[in-house]
Amino acid sequence: MNFIDDKEKIRDLLWLTREQFLKTYSYITEEEYNNTLDIMWEQLGDIPVNEAGTTIEENFYNWDKGAEKEKIWHWFDDRVNGGIGNRYFI
Repeated sequence: MNFIDDKEKIRDLLWLTREQFLKTYSYITEEEYNNTLDIMWEQLGDIPVNEAGTTIEENFYNWDKGAEKEKIWHWFDDRVNGGIGNRYFI
């Protein structure tokens, strides 16, 4: 399960820390939270980047075209248990 299609939850997910979000939506399981992040991570892989590979070429959730890819990675890193390296690069 995930909440990728729930606009209100996604809006809050983008602005709240992991702890704040899970406290606000206490009925959301960590599995649902992680599954939603996994889907978003997969979607990010489909977003084109500039020639240097440093900025995105299309809007992605609350990041506008031209946003630094590294900043988006940091956002994920702050929300994924153990960081993105442990979840997505193993």
